[in-house]
Amino acid sequence: MPNCTEEAAADLRAVHASVGAPAVAAVLNGLNACVLCYGQTGSGKTHTMFGDGGPNLGLVPRCCHELLDAIGHRRLLGFSARLSVAYVEIYGAEVTDLLRGGASIGSSAPDQAPTSERLELAAPPHGRPHGRACHRGSGRTRRRARRA
Repeated sequence: MPNCTEEAAADLRAVHASVGAPAVAAVLNGLNACVLCYGQTGSGKTHTMFGDGGPNLGLVPRCCHELLDAIGHRRLLGFSARLSVAYVEIYGAEVTDLLRGGASIGSSAPDQAPTSERLELAAPPHGRPHGRACHRGSGRTRRRARRA
């Protein structure tokens, strides 16, 4: 009989297979992708997204590893690639930019100039809501993702 750790690892692999892998494939094919995790406090959102901090990787590190490995392989074949990431947390009516040290959208992290931009959630006529004014990470963010 599998133990709790084996079951949790199997669950995380299943989540990646059903949600993460298709999102990564979309990105590698030039499309945008979004993974949204929601639920009540204590329901396992953080565990699902990040794992246990040990060998049981969650969705974010699995997708980052998969994306960065695939981009590295494509670069060896002579292709160029550019990856940008936006990472926000929505809690109640508060939107936090997690790539800027937890700064509220519209405020500034200690190493960035203040901005008056506020997050704008919009639903254009084609029906795909999106957010603007969040930081899109690159360079330094990629190095952080590789460490995950």
